[in-house]
Amino acid sequence: RGADPASFRVLNYAYAMDKTAVYTTSGRIPDAELAAFQVLDNGQNDSGAPQGYAKDSRQVYFHNGDGKVKIIKGAEVSSFRSLGDTYFARDEKRIYAYGKQLPKAELTSWELLGHWYSRDAKRVYYLNREIKGADRDSFAVCTPLDAPPLADHLARDKERFYQNDEMIEETQWLEQLRKMTQEP
Repeated sequence: RGADPASFRVLNYAYAMDKTAVYTTSGRIPDAELAAFQVLDNGQNDSGAPQGYAKDSRQVYFHNGDGKVKIIKGAEVSSFRSLGDTYFARDEKRIYAYGKQLPKAELTSWELLGHWYSRDAKRVYYLNREIKGADRDSFAVCTPLDAPPLADHLARDKERFYQNDEMIEETQWLEQLRKMTQEP
């Protein structure tokens, strides 16, 4: 609403701008600095929805396609970059998942495992939540590569079975895995 049609241009799936403002699917971003505004990924998550990171010279933004754009407080603008999947990002001091700082993540040892799982030297995470009690060394992502984009994610360690970031019984876990690997 109120955009200038002559100067309006799409930046990616999540962001657009005209000569007066930056927009997302949920409206105008207040006070975005137009001259310095840049998108940091393609703006489309793995299920095809608009989502992604952007920044200007003063702040970093995260849009999850569902509500107002979030300004990421404390992000170091100059070194901030998306890791390309629209979920994870980093700057020189922190890791971010789904627009929030990853609690206690150790930057030098942190690695993205896939299907929203990651780990550092001490902890395992699902998106921006630590999975308490997970064994970091034996932790493995088990979601099949061809699983549907909105399927639950499965992982395990030497003693436990996980659906997303919840511990579940082995029988439930095996049933979920079986469902994911069945032909449609």
